[in-house]
Amino acid sequence: MFPQFFNWCKTRGCITENPLDYYKITVSKKVPAVLSLQLCEQLVQLVLSKHQHLGLYTVLCLFAGVRPSECSRLRIEDINVPDRVIHIRMTRSKTHQSRDVRIEENLVHWITHFCREKTSGPVFRTTNLRPHLEELRAALGFKVRGCNAHAEKWPEDVLRHTYASNWLSVHKDRPRFAEYMGNSPQIIGQKYHRPVPEKEAKRFWQIVPASYTPA
Repeated sequence: MFPQFFNWCKTRGCITENPLDYYKITVSKKVPAVLSLQLCEQLVQLVLSKHQHLGLYTVLCLFAGVRPSECSRLRIEDINVPDRVIHIRMTRSKTHQSRDVRIEENLVHWITHFCREKTSGPVFRTTNLRPHLEELRAALGFKVRGCNAHAEKWPEDVLRHTYASNWLSVHKDRPRFAEYMGNSPQIIGQKYHRPVPEKEAKRFWQIVPASYTPA
């Protein structure tokens, strides 16, 4: 915005040169933070024991990479378990482009557990979402208002990044994965060039509700 403003001033004769021409802003390419396998297991156990109302929200972000903003607009009707597809509609997508996300095997069991007999309606209620999320994050040991003052803050979009790193470690198909994420392959390549170890990722995809034991 500011460079265009100064260029406009230059064309109007107000200034002779754009002062921002001498500055170059470089954005560092940080590797996104991911939750450890242990924290992922603790997270879902906390959700199961004390935060069932955050159940679908948590597992769709963690095991399908759905953006929090998209998850808040998602409806249960958009989750097609028989066809293993979550349909993110244009009106619910951050990029305003529809896409389908594959439902992995372990997510089938999480969706079944949290949906029960529910076949329609929003994935979760957004009323008082922030304090509920803060309570959950504080229980995991992260810094939130009034709790764990010396701990780390909850990294932004960490559930989505955790999904991405674990998925790529096992499947290694960036073009297909870019479609699931709603990003370009270039962005995927830039952000997720150091996935978690494959052995750990395979254990991540075996995290299921305690009532289900994978074959």
